[in-house]
Amino acid sequence: MKKLNDKIRTEKDTLYIFSNDFFTEAVGITEKENEVATKFLSIIGTTKDDDEEIMLVLQPQQLYNSLVNIQRYIQK
Repeated sequence: MKKLNDKIRTEKDTLYIFSNDFFTEAVGITEKENEVATKFLSIIGTTKDDDEEIMLVLQPQQLYNSLVNIQRYIQK
């Protein structure tokens, strides 16, 4: 499985792949993690409970979980 920042080289671009681990349901979410993830979602005009797809072609809950997990990854 590809991990965060694994590179796939093409002739034109370098693409970065996010691990599927970032899209699993986040559990034990702290108040601060919730606050930051919710703020990220509000910037793009959605909430974690919104059923509409967003430009990333993810459900908001998946994006919410990925944002919480990305914060945790950064803090390690």
